[in-house]
Amino acid sequence: MLPHPLNLLGPRATIMSGKPVADAIEHLKSRYVVSVEGAVNNLNRRLDRVRLLGLYYEIFPAQFLASRASWTTAREADREAAEFNWGDEARAHTEREMEFLELVNRELFELPLEWIEQGTRLDQIMFYSPFNGWEEDGEPDRFKPALQLAGAFLTDNNWITTAHVIGLLTGEVDPDKYYQHTHYAPECDLSYSHDESLIPVTIPSDARLKFWTTYERLIGQQAPPVSYMNDAINLMACNTGITAFDVSCMCGNCGQEFEWTRENVDAFAAEHKQGLDLFNRVDELDEWLKLDPAAHVAELVVLWNYAAHHAGLIELTPVPRESQLSFFNPN
Repeated sequence: MLPHPLNLLGPRATIMSGKPVADAIEHLKSRYVVSVEGAVNNLNRRLDRVRLLGLYYEIFPAQFLASRASWTTAREADREAAEFNWGDEARAHTEREMEFLELVNRELFELPLEWIEQGTRLDQIMFYSPFNGWEEDGEPDRFKPALQLAGAFLTDNNWITTAHVIGLLTGEVDPDKYYQHTHYAPECDLSYSHDESLIPVTIPSDARLKFWTTYERLIGQQAPPVSYMNDAINLMACNTGITAFDVSCMCGNCGQEFEWTRENVDAFAAEHKQGLDLFNRVDELDEWLKLDPAAHVAELVVLWNYAAHHAGLIELTPVPRESQLSFFNPN
């Protein structure tokens, strides 16, 4: 029997070498038989990889050319053809792809890189949201004080009350003790809990446009950091104009993922800077609230209620003090 002329053993050589037929069939299955679905998946994986590496070269050319990171996964290097049948194992990012994702995370905008360790490929742009919204199961005390106050305005004090924001700021309210289900239900008697000046007016749905037009004009006339209350409200209302803040929680299952394109990368990098500036303003508002929680929260509630008064939604009783009227110039 003549030896097979090829260096790599094919199925014929396997049979001629005396291997059992069953082994030869298994060899054929693992090396040559590829389903249409498997072939399409393989091509899509390669397309995703080319897209990422192409952006790596375009955005970070110096780092790309200097890189010695592998283009393939360890398993691919051992046996490239088996990629058709690896399933989830074939979804691992290569070292070269990881370099690109880490550069984006460090230089442009944040990515959920730890999701990769859990088996997720970032073949679409995914974001960290600053929070997962203020759904009913959200715990108010995990938000910044300014966002807690914004939540009190937007949810008519059902999610958290303005009195409790003050209590949390002063330490008079223990969130672990008073958190019950989806609402804060205090069992302590705070001296300011029944102060009407701390209760924001509930805005009827059919009057919201008129109210918000008036309120934004009013709050915009205030000096910082009081004017930054509008930023906090827009954050909690998912109305900032910044994609990563306004879309859903970005858990990977929400359908809010974006294609890796140069245009998207540039847009999200610019928005990331806007987001940092916005949170700096909210932080400044937080520090102001902490200086005198009761007085400063009251001032913001007065601004809110006076906007409702000037929009014709309520009559303030008693008539607002001169200091309250000075907040807003109707002309």
